[in-house]
Amino acid sequence: MAEQARAAWQRLVQRLGQEPADRRVAILHRPGEEMLLDGYLQTRCVELAVHLDDLVLSVGARCQTPEATLAIAVDVLVAAARDRHGDQAVLHALARRERDGDVHRHTFRTRTEARIKIATWITDFYNTRRLHSVCGFKSPIDYEREYRATLAEGLAA
Repeated sequence: MAEQARAAWQRLVQRLGQEPADRRVAILHRPGEEMLLDGYLQTRCVELAVHLDDLVLSVGARCQTPEATLAIAVDVLVAAARDRHGDQAVLHALARRERDGDVHRHTFRTRTEARIKIATWITDFYNTRRLHSVCGFKSPIDYEREYRATLAEGLAA
């Protein structure tokens, strides 16, 4: 299987080297949408890095994603997070992640232990007091209070 993968890689290297910079490709899971080949290949680097990491953790292998692929994957994921959540939220998530090493790269003894740790991490990370950019940088509780107060004022008027 490894030899087949190497042969496929060589064919891709040759083929992709001949593609024009402005080549557009269809996004199969979004009918009618297209993107530049370079952007599409960057998304494949993300998939490769994520799935290789999952495989390595699952089988306990000592293998790392190639540096160039890893750098592209991180750049794409950080850019997507910044676009979706804003710089402040990304900074908060990364800083918190560095402080909370309970889930990341942790080997769990049982599935129950994994479920409990992951659920605890999610509950803590997505807590009701943390400021959210989607709520105008208010906590979900404060946002809901203001929303309900606005509704009540509207009904009273």
